[in-house]
Amino acid sequence: MKIAIVAGMPKFGPVWLLLTVAYCGGIFYLSSLPDLDKAAPPWLDWPGADKAVHAAMYGGLAGLVGVGLRRSNAGGLPLGTLFLAPVIFAALYAVSDEFHQSFVPTRSPDALDLLADAAGATLFAGAYTAWVARMARPTAPPAPGNSTRLPGD
Repeated sequence: MKIAIVAGMPKFGPVWLLLTVAYCGGIFYLSSLPDLDKAAPPWLDWPGADKAVHAAMYGGLAGLVGVGLRRSNAGGLPLGTLFLAPVIFAALYAVSDEFHQSFVPTRSPDALDLLADAAGATLFAGAYTAWVARMARPTAPPAPGNSTRLPGD
């Protein structure tokens, strides 16, 4: 059984839906921690590290949604949908996450975090879409005279 919210919309398999909800739950949990920046490991103590983490987390979310969409629709999605749907989903979830942080003590919404989230989602979705497009392209046959057969075959 695959789930489509609106008729004509791409379907999303229940396993992928569960994985996406779990991933979003992990982001929600981390956003609920009031002193998350103080709990960062020492190797993340460099300027801009929090933005890199935001980009990676939301890039991972977009990647998960992209793979789920492709697998749930047997590869029958236009590349534009495969790129835009995960980016839009991740960006909307990022907006809701920044809003959620406004209710967490010592946390506040940050437009630069939102920008990093959207940039990570766009980068990951773009890379995945490019990979899918590359893998779908037929390989060229060998040029005349460049046979892959060995002499004597």
